[in-house]
Amino acid sequence: LWSVGDKILVGWAGGKMAPFSSKETEPTETARFTGLLYTNNSGDDTLYGIYPAEEGNAVEKDGSYTLKFHAEQNAVAGSYDPEAFLAVAQTTDKSLAFYNVLGLLKFQVAAENVRKITLKPGATAVEPEDDPEVDPEEDEEDDPMITPPEHIEEGEGEDEEEPEEPEVIAEPVDPGFIPGGILTVEGKTPEIKEYSEELDAIVLKGPGGKNFAPETDYYMAVPPCVLENGVTFELLYSDGSKGIVSLEGSKEVERSKIHDVGVLEGNAEPEPEPEEPDFNGVEYVEMAPGLFFATCNVGAESPEEAGNYYAWADPNPKTDDADYDNYLYYDMDEDSITKYNSEDGMTCLADADYEDDPARLVLGGDWRTPRYFEWDFLCDSEYFEWVWTDTEYDEETGEVISLGGYTVISHVEGCEGNSIFLPAAGVVWEDYSGGLNHYGEYGYYWSADMDEGYDEYGYLLFLYEYSHYSDNDYWRFYGRSVRGVCGEAVKEYETEGSDISVTPFQSVGLYHSEGEGYSMLFLDSEWPEDGLYYYNDEPECLWLGMDIPEDVISPELDLTTNLNGSYWTFYMGWKNGGKYFCSGPSYFNSGTLKITIDEEEGTITMTIEAETIDGCTVNCSYSGPFINCSDFPCSYNWPYPDDYKYWEFI
Repeated sequence: LWSVGDKILVGWAGGKMAPFSSKETEPTETARFTGLLYTNNSGDDTLYGIYPAEEGNAVEKDGSYTLKFHAEQNAVAGSYDPEAFLAVAQTTDKSLAFYNVLGLLKFQVAAENVRKITLKPGATAVEPEDDPEVDPEEDEEDDPMITPPEHIEEGEGEDEEEPEEPEVIAEPVDPGFIPGGILTVEGKTPEIKEYSEELDAIVLKGPGGKNFAPETDYYMAVPPCVLENGVTFELLYSDGSKGIVSLEGSKEVERSKIHDVGVLEGNAEPEPEPEEPDFNGVEYVEMAPGLFFATCNVGAESPEEAGNYYAWADPNPKTDDADYDNYLYYDMDEDSITKYNSEDGMTCLADADYEDDPARLVLGGDWRTPRYFEWDFLCDSEYFEWVWTDTEYDEETGEVISLGGYTVISHVEGCEGNSIFLPAAGVVWEDYSGGLNHYGEYGYYWSADMDEGYDEYGYLLFLYEYSHYSDNDYWRFYGRSVRGVCGEAVKEYETEGSDISVTPFQSVGLYHSEGEGYSMLFLDSEWPEDGLYYYNDEPECLWLGMDIPEDVISPELDLTTNLNGSYWTFYMGWKNGGKYFCSGPSYFNSGTLKITIDEEEGTITMTIEAETIDGCTVNCSYSGPFINCSDFPCSYNWPYPDDYKYWEFI
């Protein structure tokens, strides 16, 4: 069935393919697609169609198709990944009958915690636990696995030693491969004629980044092929263990056929328990299985004490001044950062094995400064509760009696009720007042990661009474708190709830400042009539905002080279319940952005497939009209304070 919002490419041989969009409002067997064809310069009246409408899929001058096969696919309950399944059509009128290029493997899973399934060519042998018992009454001549004794010549006795047979080393079985990469397909009922890669695996990720559901059909798209030596399904479980399902014998995947594999029951063996970190006598709390936080800040003797203040990667404590001129890795003459920068390729304290990490140097053992994603994990309201305590002041002198901050309480299974206290210890910088600032009001805790887009910034955890989040817009030379951590959280907790997968978005607001660029706000709901304007309530939609310089609008951009830097800031909103998809400004690490704006027609087309530097994957698209935000004031405000505008269109 065609789905709502489906797109196809339509065009002539050797020409540019144009995207056509379905106008159907429900899944249907026959769909009407509309679009604008490019001019036919082929001299042939044959019209070609391709599904899906992905950049790079094309029809060559000879009428053959060039198609991109996705070896990594995203599972859909009861269906297949629409971006991975290929179909083509050709006609001399306006009726396109699409024929499938690939075959489908249909299966279910037996366990509830299967996170990823990998298909590999070749059957994996599983050793039996015990030798099978042999029935002595069984006719040995009928057993092909038993060799009958050879004839003994006359004169040969039992005492004569038989010559040792030479050791035979079996040749390894060739597992075969699956054709992949860029496929060249020919014919109305298409056949693969060429391919650019010999794949040794196809990966199917759990739906929405979560686990597969038992008793639910899933499908993996596979190019037609014959795997003479069987196949292996490798199941990755959410606890990190793996299971194997091996199917021996020749297996053929046929075009346009569904091959029912059945229920996958992996022979999973739990991975060995990890060795306990070296705590070196430091008191700690286990906040998630395998993730341990020190009870005190580095340099403190109790949880309520502030401890020492450090510039990023500078093990020398700051007391009353923190600026460029006393930062360990700043050259005043050259006006540049000398270590941990984009040129030397080191962007994390782990790159130098924590040799400059105050937590490692002061606490010893395996202690280190937390990574940015570990602070993100701690900010996830699904797993942790944050309770604020006010700082207590002396009414007469104004001095701090008891330093306030957050008590962070774990709700992670196995660590329920465990907690740490993070005091609002302030920051040391060179200010008009000098010395320590914001003591008792704000807390700043370094992570081990710097900003890859701007050498002078580092990631940290920021907290105050009304909010707490991981961010990267902070100067490295300021003196801030450090909290030690040991071990690491299992992947299930690191990435849970970090994905945005909304295809397509439902509405877009656009503001164009001539010569400066575009500001955009994409929503997964209809645009409010009076504009998006919130003060103390959470938005009822998922939203993604971005600022784009005017001179880089292009049909395709490489995010790695173009989206580094503070100007390329994507703001991820949240759904009901206050769970963040991404905490504040997020900088892209890799992926593709495709965007086309037609201001005369008032339309915009946008597709993002990317991963952010803080581990958030973004998969979203939109094609249609946009709301001109210059027609009315439109702003998004953080709940506190009321006059602080975080996202703004004026």
